[in-house]
Amino acid sequence: MKHPIRSKIVIPTAIALGVTLVVLLAGCGQRSPQAIEPEAGSTVDIGSRQLDEWKRPVTKDPHAYALAFAKVIWTYDTARHDYSDWRDGVSTFAGNAPGGIAVARSLLPTWAEFDQLAIQKARGSVFEVTASTTPELDSLRLRQGLPEGWRAFILRGKQSVVTGDKSTVIERRASVSVACTSICSFWSGSGEISL
Repeated sequence: MKHPIRSKIVIPTAIALGVTLVVLLAGCGQRSPQAIEPEAGSTVDIGSRQLDEWKRPVTKDPHAYALAFAKVIWTYDTARHDYSDWRDGVSTFAGNAPGGIAVARSLLPTWAEFDQLAIQKARGSVFEVTASTTPELDSLRLRQGLPEGWRAFILRGKQSVVTGDKSTVIERRASVSVACTSICSFWSGSGEISL
């Protein structure tokens, strides 16, 4: 025995679900895979729990971009943000380089290290930040496969770390490369380096 009421409910429901699915799929297809680039001279805001030092500058100046990246990897305040916030701040610098986000984040402490800092209510700030290059780094620009506008820098800075009533100054060094075409973005980097 057929149930005419069941078919009157099932068929319109199936049609409504089908239309919804088509609309959702069409909307996903309209999204651009590239993020819209902000206007030069502005900054990229990552949310309310970010520190001012984490704002990504929108610039065509590779030196200024490298200095800003040093500030984001060496500045934190565990009373104001958690580890995810810091990682998100670093991620805004990553750009479209293959694996860029993972490499940029690799210059941060680990989750466990951050947890130890948070237990101590630690905060870190950086001063006397420099970004310099060497003839060897400049010669890398001639290699094939590097994007136009690619530059590499050695970052140096002094990080003041405050835990409770104790303050320590740590010398920091890292290497970073950026690519500046329409605007600068992170290309690659490595953590603490010895010179």
